[in-house]
Order: sequence, then structure tokens, then C-alpha cells
Amino acid sequence: MSPLEQMRVVCYRDAYREAFPGVVENLHARIAPKVQKIGGGSPTRNAIRQLLEQVDADPAWYPGKAAVLAHAGKRSGPEPALSGAKKRCIANSAMAAKEEGLEPTYALAVARCPKAVVNPATNEPVDKKIVYSIFKTMCYDKDPTQKWKNQARAARGALTLAMMAHRLAWGRQMLALGHAAGYFFRHYIWVDFCSTVLPRTAKKTAAQALARKGKKGWVSNDAKGFSRNLQGGKESLKQNSWDSVKVFWAPVLVRGKLHIVALPGVSKEGAPAAAALAEKLPGVLRHRFPEASLTRVVMSDRGPGFFHGPTGNILAAWKDGLRAGGLRAAQGDNAMDQAGYIGDCLLHETAVAWVRYRETVTLPAQPWKESEEAFYTRLRGICEYVNQNHAVDDLCLEFPERMRALVEKKGDKLQK
Repeated sequence: MSPLEQMRVVCYRDAYREAFPGVVENLHARIAPKVQKIGGGSPTRNAIRQLLEQVDADPAWYPGKAAVLAHAGKRSGPEPALSGAKKRCIANSAMAAKEEGLEPTYALAVARCPKAVVNPATNEPVDKKIVYSIFKTMCYDKDPTQKWKNQARAARGALTLAMMAHRLAWGRQMLALGHAAGYFFRHYIWVDFCSTVLPRTAKKTAAQALARKGKKGWVSNDAKGFSRNLQGGKESLKQNSWDSVKVFWAPVLVRGKLHIVALPGVSKEGAPAAAALAEKLPGVLRHRFPEASLTRVVMSDRGPGFFHGPTGNILAAWKDGLRAGGLRAAQGDNAMDQAGYIGDCLLHETAVAWVRYRETVTLPAQPWKESEEAFYTRLRGICEYVNQNHAVDDLCLEFPERMRALVEKKGDKLQK
């Protein structure tokens, strides 16, 4: 009987007792026809008797209590298609796949857990929404409380397992040298080749301004599609064209100071650029540290300005230029042991990021009118600003710490 009908049974019983004190003959039979069961029909007098016995035996009785207790702890609705064990199997498989460098997907879950994903009622794999729900509620990368979310990725290039293994081996090799932070501070020179695309027209300047916009900005909801509110292509900041000119420069980070070497006349990275930079390095060191012994070891990436990509062999122009100035490359004559994609490990890359930001905030009102000479003058001012306002001293002591972090992360990116 429904709770309402149960309540009526009790009320009929109380009414009979009040109207006919002491008369209990056929009481249950009299009440039965006056109430109905769920689905129709009247209950038996025995059912009425059992209900009233329950009421009298339980001071805390209420209509429908038996049904509530019977369903306590039970999930309402149909049984889930996958058991807890199957869900754990899918979650563990997805997390293991990600550790292996694979992308967790519905297809991968079906392929790796063919039995776990099957719905027993249909004998077919469950819908992808169920698998995605498992990803969101049971899968995590590091902290079990931080579950996966289907969200925008960090805007950094991903590392393959092979890249990470190479980075890890290189980090261990650098730590095995046994040098303290002070040694790298005193003896290492950090260099690279950089370029800036100077606009020669107002149109090119506008394209570069769009390219510098971040993924977020101040935009009205009804104007999101307007060109002025969209982010432009990054190629306008990196690629030369008829309405721009690319100028080269080289950051030199040594003993807590940043120096920028202007490379006018250099059109691309390669032997001429390497020779020009190597020729200027001794003078930079004498100018910055006239009383200090000459720092000898030059650390760079293994880019085309310094080493031959396929073989890792040092470029003759770079090697000969360094030797003429009493310097040597940290990698020796071959850089194949040094990992690629190590911008997060090399100290000068941090200094370059500082310079790039200042390039943006010091743009003249009409950038297309800025000459190459004026740009190099602005670059010198940026260098002075960095030395005065950033912890360049501390940066030059960070290399062992970065190598330890690289090993701890097993070759993965150092940034969070």
C-alpha cells in the first residue's frame, strides 16, 4: 500500500476504536475494503493486521517507513553499465597510456580494455560519454585531488619520450661534471643568435601588433569576431618580407651581467654570423670585466649558427673564431650529446625573454620609421634596463639547480 493508504488504515482503526470502544471483532476485515493496494484492489485482512502490528510495535513509525528502509543505501534508477572494478581498470589504463606518451581517447580505452568497456546488457562498448566521465572523475596526473579536465593545453611544444630521454641524459652528464654554481658563474659564457623583424610600413606594424596580442583581451561579447579583436599570425614577428627587414643580435650572459652584441650586416645564422660573434666576444669580456681573468667556456644551443644539425659537428667558423680569442665551446667539437629543445635549461634564454618584453614596451610611436641604427641603440638601452632591474647575478648561478630539476623531472619541461 502507498503511504497515503497506510495512513488511512491507521485512521480507520482509531476511528473504530473511538466509535465502538471495546469492540474489535472483524476490525481488520472491516478496514480492508476501504483502502487500496498499489495497482488496484483491496489488501487482505491479514495484510491489515500485519501493518497495524508494525505500527504498534514501532513508536517511531510513519507511513512508508518500511519502503524507505528497504531502499536505504540503494542507487535509484537503473544499475550502472560499468562496475567499479571496470571503471578502475579503464582509469588506470588511461593514466598508464599517458605516462607512455599516448593520448588518452575513447578509441584507446576500447582497444586497451576491451572487456572492461563492454555493457553487459548490450554486449557492446559503452558510449564515449561514460568513458570521458571516468577520465574526469578518476584520472589525474600528479595529485589525486586534481582530476583531468578537457581544457586548453599550455602553449608550449610537447616533448616526445625520446626527447625527454635525451634531455635527462644530458642533465645527468652536466651534473656529473661536479661543478658548483660558482664555477659556471666564473667560467661560462652563455650566447645565442637572435633576430628582430623591423617593420617598414604601417601595415606591417599593424600586423605585428595583432600578432603580439595574447589569447585573452578586453572584448565585448557582441564584437568577438571583429578583426581588431582577433589574434594575428606570429609569422609577422619572425619571417622577413618585402615590407620588413630582419636584424640580428646576440645576447652574451656572463658573470652576472648581460651584454648584447649587435650584428649589422648579418642576414642569417651560419658561418658569417658565427665568425662575427666569435670575433667580438673577447672584446666584450675585456670591456665588462677588465680586471678579471678571461672567461673561457662558451655555452650555446646546438643551433645552425654553431653546430651542424645532422652530425652535431661544430662549425669551422665558430671553432676557429673562438680559438682565435682564446675561447672554446662547452660541447667540444661535437654537440650530439647535448639535447635539443632545451631553451628552458639554458640561462641566456631567460635573459632573452626579459629583452623581448622590453622590446615590446619600448616600441616607438611609428615603428616603421625606426632605422637599424636606432633599433640597436634601443637594444643597448634595454640591456642596461635588464642589468639594473632583473636578478642577472642570480640567473648566472642557476645552471646546476636547473640540471637537478631536469633530472628530477626525468627530462620533462622545467616550467610548471
